[in-house]
Amino acid sequence: DDILSYGIAHVALATGARWRTDGVGRTHRRPLSFLASGPLLTPDDVMDLGTQAVTVAGPVVIFDDDRYYMGSLMAERFAGAGHEVIFVTPDAIVGSFSQNTLEQGRIQTRLIEMGVRIVPTHGLAARGADRLDLACTYSGKITQVACGTLVTVTSRLPTDGLWLALQARQADWADAGIRTVTRIGDCLAPGTIAAANFGGHLYARTFDSPDDPDVVPFRREDVARLIA
Repeated sequence: DDILSYGIAHVALATGARWRTDGVGRTHRRPLSFLASGPLLTPDDVMDLGTQAVTVAGPVVIFDDDRYYMGSLMAERFAGAGHEVIFVTPDAIVGSFSQNTLEQGRIQTRLIEMGVRIVPTHGLAARGADRLDLACTYSGKITQVACGTLVTVTSRLPTDGLWLALQARQADWADAGIRTVTRIGDCLAPGTIAAANFGGHLYARTFDSPDDPDVVPFRREDVARLIA
């Protein structure tokens, strides 16, 4: 109702995304029902607490299938609060994507220095009251680790409720003066901070351009013309 009342011709929705709680990500493509059998947090839960103390049962297991900076950030958060932390990842190293930003070595070194136990090349297989069953990503062999609280850093889902509500009232757009409603950033597709910045700049530069899929929103070399 507010957006329809503004009379703004072009609307951009950057309402973000939320971390999944069902384990779905790169490794586990279907929801893991057994995750609900014990305390579970996502990065959203931890960040929503702000500066408040995070009271959890230990040990804290971080399952990182995002493989960038968030998993190690969660591990450092709980290790810094004095908890025993076990960092589990299906990858061979901590935060492998951070190799692209030249941070991986520092991140893994930091966790080792803080006493975080790192368990690479393992996914989630089952959960009990005070333990996790981990499956080797190569052999399937099961390893058990103690777990009081599980923090899953897997994948995210767009926060697109406002987008869907506006789509349902598309018949009202013209009367409200709205010409376009566009999703940008994580609301369109969860990605990196750099991708969100790019999406914002791209929208600002092109929102009033002709909507022609054959016209690219940037200049490019015309080699044939240069040669001529």
